Amino acid sequence: MHFLIFLFFFIKYNFGDFYKNPHENRSLIPKGCKTCHKNHNSISKEYLKGDEEPNLCLRCHGSLKDKEKALGEGIISPISNPKSVLQSFLLPFNHPLQNGCSPCHSIHRKNDEFFEFEKCKNCHSNNPLYQKPLSFHPIFGLNEGKSNLSCTSCHTSEYQNSNFGVHGSNFKGIIFSNYEKEDGFYEDNSYNFCYTCHNKEKIFFKSSFPYHREHIEKYGTSCYTCHDSHGSINLPFLLTFEDEKRNDRIFQTKNGEKKFISLGKGKGICYLSCHNFEHNGLSYGDENFSNLKRELELKKESLQNKKREILKKP
Repeated sequence: MHFLIFLFFFIKYNFGDFYKNPHENRSLIPKGCKTCHKNHNSISKEYLKGDEEPNLCLRCHGSLKDKEKALGEGIISPISNPKSVLQSFLLPFNHPLQNGCSPCHSIHRKNDEFFEFEKCKNCHSNNPLYQKPLSFHPIFGLNEGKSNLSCTSCHTSEYQNSNFGVHGSNFKGIIFSNYEKEDGFYEDNSYNFCYTCHNKEKIFFKSSFPYHREHIEKYGTSCYTCHDSHGSINLPFLLTFEDEKRNDRIFQTKNGEKKFISLGKGKGICYLSCHNFEHNGLSYGDENFSNLKRELELKKESLQNKKREILKKP
């Protein structure tokens, strides 16, 4: 019996093709377990050598100088090329490192034994995606239906050819492009993040909701004001009208209502107040009763009249 156990571990730790975790591949990590672990009489956490996470991991995954040192000490082999991630954590927005690397990375097991969203859920379980939302961006392995999207489809560095991944980014939220969440931005690049997948021309001119352009270009309304990119618990189309996070910009009507009623594809009624304008039962999607269009036109005319009056004053 002891011989069989010995034989199992001998094969496991000496023939890299038998398993796929690079940390267990002797052709890449010549010292095997001893690369990171001391003997069992060590007082260090998990019997680790020297520093604990993340410094222990950065011996190989740190700077180029760190990798050269690791190669010189025989920690990694000449054919090993561990990803360097240190620079990504120096970017303005990054994942905190106080808990180390193992909450996200399977150090002893192959990472693709897990769906990516399972890893993210460990820390982000309060995200709408995990609350059985009515509408959502479909994530592979989590939601019904076919999807190639994963959490890192959006949450990743703008340096696409780097190893930065979800470690860090120059944009808030650790995303790959600009996304202004506050209202008041009118520039074309304010929502490049969304326009990567959602064609701007279609949103402005061919969308089932005909007033995207009006809200974005005329009133500087952010996509974030109306939509939650992860999901909406009770509303379709990722709508956020009932989300308390938007209480600073979406308000109740004079009658105390704040809701959206879907009338089918491309049709709906809004009860809310935003961008200094009351949407008290305004509808869209039907030319016969699209009072929203008429109200917006009246609002636009009123604003123009006020501007004229101001310009007339000495």
